[in-house]
Amino acid sequence: MSNTVARGLRTRWVLLALLATEGPLNGFQLRNLIRHRLRFFWDESFGQIYPTLRQLEAEGLITKVVQSGRKTSWSIEPEGRQAVKEWMKTPPREEYVRWELLLRVMFGNVGDLEDLRRYVAEFHDRILGEIELLSGYIKELEQLPVVQPPHLFIGSAIECGLATYRAWVAWSESFLRQFNQPLTKIRKNQEQGRDHEHHHDQGHP
Repeated sequence: MSNTVARGLRTRWVLLALLATEGPLNGFQLRNLIRHRLRFFWDESFGQIYPTLRQLEAEGLITKVVQSGRKTSWSIEPEGRQAVKEWMKTPPREEYVRWELLLRVMFGNVGDLEDLRRYVAEFHDRILGEIELLSGYIKELEQLPVVQPPHLFIGSAIECGLATYRAWVAWSESFLRQFNQPLTKIRKNQEQGRDHEHHHDQGHP
């Protein structure tokens, strides 16, 4: 199965699950939920949303609803809810990560250290912004007068995102501390440290 086909199949489950949890929703609302609530773990092609909604409607899994202002929304049908339940029983697909920044760090010896430091610093600042955003979502959930079961699961997913982002911030800060000087000086300090350890092992003071 091609990546494009697999992505399209997974788009249907994202939309059905959102409609089962939050619906009825229109296309704009679905886009915003994906863009904001799922952004830390799910990257969806917005060009897939409307074709997938039409396909789900054709299959009888969702129904088109015209709300006030003539906005078209979709509501999930019992068959759609059953389809989501069946999907939830299937094992998740194994995910393959392609992270170009880490790829560049891995091969940092063939590039310019100053460029790499800048990229990591920019990444660090961007992730701090994501942490602030997700923390805001957690506060919103905590302020709800009644916490429903869906909110517990949403909060757990967001906490996973926060833990991941905090680990990335810790790593990027560690990298910037480690490589806060020219690479030649870092290598020289490492060599001096190894020489010192060697002399110590030989019994020299």
